[in-house]
Amino acid sequence: MIGPDGLARHATQLRSMSRALVLGSGGLTGIAWEAGVLAALADAGFDVTSWDLVVGSSAGAFVGARMLADGSAEPLARAQEAVVVAQLEADFGVFAGPWPLRFIRASRRRRLGWLQGAAIVPLAIRAALANARRDGLAELGVVPAVIRSRCAGSDPAAGLRALGRLARANAAPEDAWVRFWEDRLTPVAAWSEGRLLITAIDVASGERLAIDGSSGGSLARAVAASTALAGLLPPIAIAGRPCIDGGSGSPTNADLATGHSQALVVAPMDRGVLARETDGLRAAGARVDHIQPSEASTAVLGRELGRLDPARIAASVRAGRADGTAAAGRLG
Repeated sequence: MIGPDGLARHATQLRSMSRALVLGSGGLTGIAWEAGVLAALADAGFDVTSWDLVVGSSAGAFVGARMLADGSAEPLARAQEAVVVAQLEADFGVFAGPWPLRFIRASRRRRLGWLQGAAIVPLAIRAALANARRDGLAELGVVPAVIRSRCAGSDPAAGLRALGRLARANAAPEDAWVRFWEDRLTPVAAWSEGRLLITAIDVASGERLAIDGSSGGSLARAVAASTALAGLLPPIAIAGRPCIDGGSGSPTNADLATGHSQALVVAPMDRGVLARETDGLRAAGARVDHIQPSEASTAVLGRELGRLDPARIAASVRAGRADGTAAAGRLG
């Protein structure tokens, strides 16, 4: 496991490697879109499966693990296209509770689409109230900080600390969330040796962690930690440190690809940090390309809570395939 002090050393160790794939966060629809993008790139002759390093944040952690183990993104893409919406809703609802699903279902109505973004506020208040009943009314002050953290130009450190406080509200057993990902990784169980970094955020300190096979935990536990959305899902302990969603600070964490001569960033979403990260990689001497959803695909993937809507998954795979095909020509 690599903390911020070890990133420079990590970059030095990677000088002999050449190509890095960065897979960003983006919820359930981000998983589907990324799988579609990677499958389309492979179909067009641009196969990243053999690249030296995969950096995965949240959705990207799962996609990267499956792609490396399967030897292709196509099996995951097909599985996403065939997803059973009602079953995934039921499975997800066990951890997130009924209210997020109620907001998600309501937001499918044309006139209530605004709930995708607005519902974040009552859900944050719900989590803060749970903390306040245990730790005092001062916990309610975390809600404005969490809302500010979603805005461009906010203080990243303050936002991560607020999210860490909010995360304590979910007391669901963490092993159940790990099993959720074990089921979806099956038959994948082992880390791809030396090729996969998964990001997570330490709840107590707000520190970003880069988790690999040497961290001592299972692959499913690392994916569970990287996808543990604060306030909706339980924090997951990595080496004894409770962690939340690896995309909470940066949706891509592309700076972890520093030290490679080429990097491809596949980013379902951006909160204003992607350009800075890719500029940093270029300044370090890398050729950098990135793929983001087209305008049409952005509408399909949804925003905020909409990215957790199982009903959008199949269409998000198709959108990813279209975006991957469009990007293939300029990547060759």
